[in-house]
Amino acid sequence: MEGDSELQLLRSRFVTSILEERRRIERALHDGLQQDLIAISVQLQLLRDVVATSPADAVASLDEIRDEVKTALNRLRTLASEIYPAILDSRGLPDALRQAAGASGAETYVEASALGRYPADVEAAVFFLWRAVLDGLGSGGKAVIRVREEDKALHVAIDGGRPVDLARVRDLVEGAGGVLTTEPEPAPVEARFSLA
Repeated sequence: MEGDSELQLLRSRFVTSILEERRRIERALHDGLQQDLIAISVQLQLLRDVVATSPADAVASLDEIRDEVKTALNRLRTLASEIYPAILDSRGLPDALRQAAGASGAETYVEASALGRYPADVEAAVFFLWRAVLDGLGSGGKAVIRVREEDKALHVAIDGGRPVDLARVRDLVEGAGGVLTTEPEPAPVEARFSLA
C-alpha cells in the first residue's frame, strides 16, 4: 500500500509540474511573442499609409520593423530553448551546459570535459538541474557545475546556488533514474545517475 501512495504522489507532482510548465509557456507566448507580433502588425499598417506620402519615412519605418522582427525572433529562440534546447541533442551535454551558462549572465564555470553521450532523459535532467540553479542566481551570483563519469555513474555537483523549483528538478532527476541531494548551503547540489 505504501508503494501505491508514493506512486500516486509522484504522478500528482508530475501532472502539477507539467501543467505549471504549460501555463508558463502560455504566458510567455501571450505576454511576449504575441505582443511583439501585434506591434509589428500595427507598424506595417502604419507603413502602408506612409509609403504613398513619404518614401524616406517609409525606409526608416522598415528599419524599425526589421528590429522588431529580430526582437521577436530572439524571444522565440529563447522560449524554444527553455522548452528544450536543440543544442542538447545536436552537440551534447557539455555544449548545452556552457550555452545555458553564457545565456544566464551570471559568473559561471562548467567543468564537463571528456563526457560521452548519455540517455536523453539523463542529459535533459542534468541540463534542467543546471538551468534551475542558474535561474535562482541573483545579480552578481556565481555557480560552478562539475560533471564527470566515474564507476559506471554520471556524477553532477553544482556549487553556488539552489534550484528555484526543487520539486520539478527532483522529479526530472528521479524520473531519469537519478538521485538528487540538496544539503543546506554551502554544500553543493549533487545528482548521481547509474549508467550500469
